[in-house]
Amino acid sequence: MNDNINEAKRYLDKSKDVIFSLATGSLALSITFRQSLAPEGAVELHYLTTAWLSLLVCIFGYILGLFMRAGVHLVLFWDSSPGKVLQIAINVVNLIALILLIGGFSQGLLTLTLFAIANVA
Repeated sequence: MNDNINEAKRYLDKSKDVIFSLATGSLALSITFRQSLAPEGAVELHYLTTAWLSLLVCIFGYILGLFMRAGVHLVLFWDSSPGKVLQIAINVVNLIALILLIGGFSQGLLTLTLFAIANVA
Protein backbone atom coordinates (compact mmCIF):
# COMPACT_ATOMS: atom_id res chain seq x y z
CA MET A 1 0.00 0.00 0.00
CA ASN A 2 2.81 2.39 0.88
CA ASP A 3 4.46 1.68 -2.49
CA ASN A 4 1.25 2.69 -4.27
CA ILE A 5 1.14 5.97 -2.36
CA ASN A 6 4.78 6.73 -3.18
CA GLU A 7 4.19 5.88 -6.84
CA ALA A 8 1.13 8.16 -6.91
CA LYS A 9 3.20 10.99 -5.36
CA ARG A 10 5.92 10.53 -7.98
CA TYR A 11 3.31 10.56 -10.75
CA LEU A 12 1.73 13.73 -9.34
CA ASP A 13 5.15 15.42 -9.09
CA LYS A 14 5.96 14.49 -12.70
CA SER A 15 2.55 15.78 -13.83
CA LYS A 16 3.10 19.08 -12.01
CA ASP A 17 6.55 19.41 -13.61
CA VAL A 18 5.05 18.86 -17.08
CA ILE A 19 2.29 21.41 -16.49
CA PHE A 20 4.87 23.90 -15.20
CA SER A 21 7.06 23.36 -18.26
CA LEU A 22 4.12 23.84 -20.63
CA ALA A 23 2.94 26.95 -18.80
CA THR A 24 6.35 28.61 -18.76
CA GLY A 25 6.89 27.71 -22.42
CA SER A 26 3.48 29.07 -23.42
CA LEU A 27 4.10 32.27 -21.51
CA ALA A 28 7.61 32.76 -22.87
CA LEU A 29 6.64 32.07 -26.48
CA SER A 30 3.54 34.23 -26.42
CA ILE A 31 5.49 37.15 -24.95
CA THR A 32 8.41 36.64 -27.33
CA PHE A 33 6.21 36.55 -30.41
CA ARG A 34 3.71 39.13 -29.21
CA GLN A 35 4.09 41.26 -32.34
CA SER A 36 3.27 38.27 -34.53
CA LEU A 37 0.37 37.20 -32.31
CA ALA A 38 -1.11 40.63 -31.81
CA PRO A 39 -0.14 43.06 -34.55
CA GLU A 40 -1.66 46.50 -34.79
CA GLY A 41 -5.40 46.18 -35.14
CA ALA A 42 -5.68 42.88 -33.25
CA VAL A 43 -8.96 42.53 -31.40
CA GLU A 44 -9.78 41.14 -27.99
CA LEU A 45 -6.36 41.92 -26.48
CA HIS A 46 -7.84 41.34 -23.03
CA TYR A 47 -7.76 37.59 -23.83
CA LEU A 48 -3.99 37.76 -24.24
CA THR A 49 -3.56 39.69 -21.01
CA THR A 50 -5.81 37.26 -19.16
CA ALA A 51 -3.85 34.32 -20.56
CA TRP A 52 -0.56 35.81 -19.37
CA LEU A 53 -1.95 36.46 -15.91
CA SER A 54 -3.39 32.95 -15.72
CA LEU A 55 -0.08 31.39 -16.72
CA LEU A 56 1.65 33.50 -14.07
CA VAL A 57 -0.84 32.18 -11.50
CA CYS A 58 0.06 28.67 -12.65
CA ILE A 59 3.77 29.38 -12.17
CA PHE A 60 3.06 30.89 -8.74
CA GLY A 61 1.08 27.75 -7.78
CA TYR A 62 4.01 25.54 -8.80
CA ILE A 63 6.52 27.58 -6.78
CA LEU A 64 4.17 27.65 -3.78
CA GLY A 65 3.89 23.87 -4.01
CA LEU A 66 7.68 23.57 -3.98
CA PHE A 67 7.86 25.68 -0.83
CA MET A 68 5.17 23.56 0.79
CA ARG A 69 7.02 20.36 -0.11
CA ALA A 70 10.13 21.78 1.60
CA GLY A 71 7.97 22.75 4.60
CA VAL A 72 6.61 19.21 4.89
CA HIS A 73 10.15 17.86 5.18
CA LEU A 74 10.93 20.35 7.94
CA VAL A 75 7.74 19.63 9.90
CA LEU A 76 8.25 15.85 9.86
CA PHE A 77 10.90 16.25 12.53
CA TRP A 78 8.62 18.30 14.76
CA ASP A 79 6.54 15.71 16.61
CA SER A 80 4.52 17.93 18.90
CA SER A 81 0.96 19.15 18.74
CA PRO A 82 1.85 22.42 16.96
CA GLY A 83 3.78 20.34 14.43
CA LYS A 84 0.65 18.37 13.58
CA VAL A 85 -1.39 21.55 13.17
CA LEU A 86 1.34 22.98 10.98
CA GLN A 87 1.31 19.77 8.92
CA ILE A 88 -2.42 20.18 8.31
CA ALA A 89 -1.94 23.84 7.34
CA ILE A 90 0.83 22.89 4.91
CA ASN A 91 -1.39 20.23 3.34
CA VAL A 92 -4.20 22.76 2.85
CA VAL A 93 -1.85 25.30 1.27
CA ASN A 94 -0.38 22.53 -0.89
CA LEU A 95 -3.89 21.72 -2.14
CA ILE A 96 -4.47 25.41 -2.91
CA ALA A 97 -1.16 25.48 -4.81
CA LEU A 98 -2.28 22.47 -6.87
CA ILE A 99 -5.59 24.17 -7.67
CA LEU A 100 -3.73 27.33 -8.74
CA LEU A 101 -1.37 25.26 -10.88
CA ILE A 102 -4.05 23.35 -12.75
CA GLY A 103 -6.60 26.18 -12.85
CA GLY A 104 -4.09 28.76 -14.04
CA PHE A 105 -2.82 26.46 -16.76
CA SER A 106 -6.31 25.57 -17.99
CA GLN A 107 -7.47 29.18 -17.98
CA GLY A 108 -4.29 30.34 -19.68
CA LEU A 109 -4.62 27.87 -22.54
CA LEU A 110 -8.32 28.57 -22.90
CA THR A 111 -7.85 32.31 -23.17
CA LEU A 112 -4.91 31.94 -25.57
CA THR A 113 -7.18 29.81 -27.75
CA LEU A 114 -10.00 32.37 -27.52
CA PHE A 115 -7.56 35.12 -28.49
CA ALA A 116 -6.42 33.11 -31.50
CA ILE A 117 -10.02 32.42 -32.57
CA ALA A 118 -10.98 36.10 -32.20
CA ASN A 119 -8.11 37.17 -34.45
CA VAL A 120 -8.46 34.60 -37.23
CA ALA A 121 -9.89 36.31 -40.24
